[in-house]
Amino acid sequence: MHSRFRLKTSAILAAGAMTLATTPVFAQYSANVFFSPTYPLTVGGYTEFAEAVEKATDGEIVFEVYAGGSLLEPAAGLSGVRDGIAQVGYHAGTYTPSELPLTNAIADLAFATPDPMAVAFASTEFNMMRDDMQQEWATNGVVYGGGYSTPPYNLICSDVVETLDDLDGKRVRVPGGAWDRFAEHVGMRGVNVPSSEMYTGLDRGTLDCAVNDPGALETFSLWDVAGSINTAPLGLYFSGVTWGYNQDFWRGLSDEHRRILLDEKARHIVRVQVHYRDGAEATLAEAEDRGVRVIDPSPDLQAALDEFNENDVNEIRRLATERFGVEDPDSLINDFNATVERWSELLEDVDRDDEDALIELVREEIYDRIDESSYGL
Repeated sequence: MHSRFRLKTSAILAAGAMTLATTPVFAQYSANVFFSPTYPLTVGGYTEFAEAVEKATDGEIVFEVYAGGSLLEPAAGLSGVRDGIAQVGYHAGTYTPSELPLTNAIADLAFATPDPMAVAFASTEFNMMRDDMQQEWATNGVVYGGGYSTPPYNLICSDVVETLDDLDGKRVRVPGGAWDRFAEHVGMRGVNVPSSEMYTGLDRGTLDCAVNDPGALETFSLWDVAGSINTAPLGLYFSGVTWGYNQDFWRGLSDEHRRILLDEKARHIVRVQVHYRDGAEATLAEAEDRGVRVIDPSPDLQAALDEFNENDVNEIRRLATERFGVEDPDSLINDFNATVERWSELLEDVDRDDEDALIELVREEIYDRIDESSYGL
């Protein structure tokens, strides 16, 4: 069958789009992701996912992918899916802390583990299986479809940054939450701007550094404006949802089509993580040739990071209660950490270069446990 999959990056808005209550044959729907077309989550989570869904449904579901903010700006990802402007979309949870308090309380655990694959699968299970997480998404008119995790974030700076003293007073782009606190801990000045502004900030000198994964050197072209990347492991970003579905769209699907989407998410959650991992490794290997020094953290910087990690747990609990209104933060935090530990143990027996084995594990442990006739309904 001739493919009708297309990737949209032009500024085309579907303002006032009506949510469809049923799925007609050969229906075309909007899928929103604000990252660039070459970004790992866009490629694995949207471009390849949309192609796979079209094939698996014999063209009965076609997602037209709008990337790069061409349909919805980053902060509007949640409301845009809720309102049916997009039938499925990515949303970074830190943009909407008041709407997603539990999600943001968990996102504060960014520095707790360095294993992005375990965290991606654990956050997916946690959001899909825990009642209060499901209720949070349902309250926002969204059906949670799956999570993700970036590789460990690093410091990408215009100049060489190696020691703790080198950080003092520097303006650093941070994605909020734990990174704001870390920046303050080491004497930096945190600046909360979208990732799309990292290049301009480093180029014009309004930023000295940016916190992001190594792949950003390529996907955001930061190696054109950066002088160094310090590989101190500064946490993982996993807040939000890779695939958030509009409730009416999801409920209007047949059980067969919901099952196909669940099965494809099992495959493409793995693909996203593989794209992230491979991209970060390849970019770091090329960085020196691009004029970007790759620097290991000095002992004093590593010691400051260790001290932050040790002391931040109490702050996470306080913020969960006072800022996000979590009634029992210990239960939420402990359960999430236990889920991450469970996945760390599950992954010990799997070859992480064997995508089929990873997909089968995710399918068995998460998506096969989901009843397509009742989930999200």
